[in-house]
This record gives sequence, structure tokens and C-alpha cells, in this order.
Amino acid sequence: MPWQDPDTFTSGQVLTAAQMNEISNDLTVLRGDYAKYRRTAGNVTLTGTTTWSTLTTIGTAADLTLAAASGDVIEFSVSLLVGQEAVNSGFDVVTCNGPGGSPINSVAYDGAYQSAWTTHQGMSGWLCFGSAFVSASGSVFYKLVAGDIVSNAVTLRLLYAMGAATNKTLYAGTQIPFDIWARNHGPVEI
Repeated sequence: MPWQDPDTFTSGQVLTAAQMNEISNDLTVLRGDYAKYRRTAGNVTLTGTTTWSTLTTIGTAADLTLAAASGDVIEFSVSLLVGQEAVNSGFDVVTCNGPGGSPINSVAYDGAYQSAWTTHQGMSGWLCFGSAFVSASGSVFYKLVAGDIVSNAVTLRLLYAMGAATNKTLYAGTQIPFDIWARNHGPVEI
């Protein structure tokens, strides 16, 4: 649910049962919307590509949709382990035109979605250099614009790209799960 200003009351005002229920609803809104995707069903081979792509095997199944409005600040986080294949890879999160829809804006690029690795390499904290196991984790924040919102919601998708057409392993098992999650913090000013 997008942010709504909570009701205000005067000091000493006696509240009705309906007003008390409204306070409960306001607290739910104030908590913000949250979504998570976890994969433990086996590793994913990221097919070597120098264009930003959905995660091989997972595709758009990991799209996270949150109730949202223009001006809301969303937080998107990853926790993942990438294999030691000799190719650099990166991750970015994009807003989409609904679940399974086309990318709209790139969080790493802070603007219109760009499809080529040569344009940008994703979030710097999620850059995975070749020839070493790399654990990428952390959050990014993004202030939504009107174009990110479809039917009072925002859909977020994790994309990957590589510096060359070489496959790379994204670990996703019961002992090393692959996790992404997102939260709408509402109209927080940043």
C-alpha cells in the first residue's frame, strides 16, 4: 500500500471505535510494504551475455512487486555468491512495467534502463570480478518517479550482465541460498 498521511487527533480527544481501527490501519501503512525471493533449488548458470538480462532459469519469477506511489523510497537488497569463472559480472535492479514486464528505469544508472554492459556495470557493491568467488550483498535506495508506478505498484527485477560472453555460476542451494528482498519506506526525503 502506498504511503498515506496518518490521521491526527487533538490532545484529550475521546476516540471512537472506528477511529481506533483507523489508527491500526495507519500503523500498517507506516510499516511499509515488503517482498522477498529466496532460491535454494540449485545453482543458476548465468549465461554469458554483455547485455543486461533476467537471471537465467529464474527469469521474471523473482520479480518483486510492492504497493507504491511516486516519491516513495524503496530499498532493494541482495545476498548472493558468484563463482570464480574468469569473467567480470555485475548486478543491477530495474523498475518494470508490471510483473514480467519490460524494464523502465535502472537504479545503478539512476535513469532510463540501458541494455549494454559497456554503458554501466551495475551497482559497484554488486560487481563480481572474475577468477575469484565473490559474495555480493547490501542495499540500494531509489526514489520512485511517476513512470515507475503501474497500477499503484512498482515491480523490481534483479538483472545481470558480463564483461564477455562467458558463463558464470550463481550459487543457490540449501546451504548457500540466493536472496533478494525489497521494502517501500514511503515518502522519506533523501
